[in-house]
Amino acid sequence: MWSGAIVVMDNLRVHHAERVRVAIESVGAKVKSLPPLSPDLSRKAEGRRQEAEGNTGS
Repeated sequence: MWSGAIVVMDNLRVHHAERVRVAIESVGAKVKSLPPLSPDLSRKAEGRRQEAEGNTGS
């Protein structure tokens, strides 16, 4: 990691720990977090919903 780098993190719980952010920022890098995923935008969630409703597309 280097000064000026941008570290993009997902929503894994450990990524939100303050010590992770401090460690990254201590070398001059910036932290950007992805927004939480919406179940409405998830293909897996859509497939499960269709299966539950009996709409398998066949």
